[in-house]
Amino acid sequence: MLRVAAGYWNALGIEGEILCTGEQLGFYASSLEDAGFRVHHLPFARSVRFLLSIYRFFRGHRFDSVHIHTERGSFWYAGFAYLTGHRSMVRSLHNIFPFRGPLRARRYAQRLIMRRVFGVRMAAVSQSVKCVEKGTFHNSSLVIPNWFDSNWYRPAKPHERQAARTIFAIDPSALVISSVGNCSQVKNHSAVLLAIASVPRSLNILYLHAGEECDDPTEWALAAKLGIAGRVRFLGPVLEARAVLHASDVFVMPSLREGLGVAAIEAMGAGVPVVLSDVDGLRDLRGLSPAIHWIEPNARGVEAAILHFHAMGALKREEAGEELSEEAISAAALRQTREVAT
Repeated sequence: MLRVAAGYWNALGIEGEILCTGEQLGFYASSLEDAGFRVHHLPFARSVRFLLSIYRFFRGHRFDSVHIHTERGSFWYAGFAYLTGHRSMVRSLHNIFPFRGPLRARRYAQRLIMRRVFGVRMAAVSQSVKCVEKGTFHNSSLVIPNWFDSNWYRPAKPHERQAARTIFAIDPSALVISSVGNCSQVKNHSAVLLAIASVPRSLNILYLHAGEECDDPTEWALAAKLGIAGRVRFLGPVLEARAVLHASDVFVMPSLREGLGVAAIEAMGAGVPVVLSDVDGLRDLRGLSPAIHWIEPNARGVEAAILHFHAMGALKREEAGEELSEEAISAAALRQTREVAT
């Protein structure tokens, strides 16, 4: 979203700089730099030295506005930005944080100070996030939904679909299921692997998994243990998910919770039928289209969805995907119109 927004911001004379606090710069840093962002890197550490480096960073810059994306360290970033004279700050709440016990109390206090003392404006990416923040932390926020580049994520033309399936050397008769997202327990990719293991071997199923795997390759190990390594391809991080989606027949997101699944919305825009778990953050999309296939976030639900779309046939899947795309793109255009009007 930052990369796509860069062109619009540049046209308005807005320059952007990004501070990465990951252990190392992500593979997408070069794309952000190509879009015009200046990327800085200070690896996160639970140490006074790291906090001092953050303070020096803000002291050495004079930003018109500071936009904080991460949950980890957000209080300290806002505090040091405030101490160094930055008074315009926004915190994007990208996910649902159902914290309990001492951690909940600490985050409650931090959010209160961020709002009342530092003047941080809170922005939730979905109504679910807004409700959980209000109920868990008494934290008020403005909903600014995640969305997608509707000029880029559109249904594949026949030659584009063929090219995408050629890239991944996919059997023309295979039913291709895909997911886009880094590995974590919350993403619940194990449910997809368990489901594929339960699907009859006579069905030609291939699962494309796009996203960074964990250091401990538990999903690789599970696929091998289930005997389905030949039906799964772990693609790792991808610069653009469009080719994966154009090669797909069905997109599945069995997450245990989401903020608002951008990958799912991109799949809809790309004309791929979607299977979503009926959980906070995803059920916000219920009003978008009746063509979304809803499941409980478990292997049985994913298996039933695979069998459903396999029996549907290619033509009906294509029609369902086109319906989803039209509704997703229309909703994006409607939202843009409302933003311009306001």
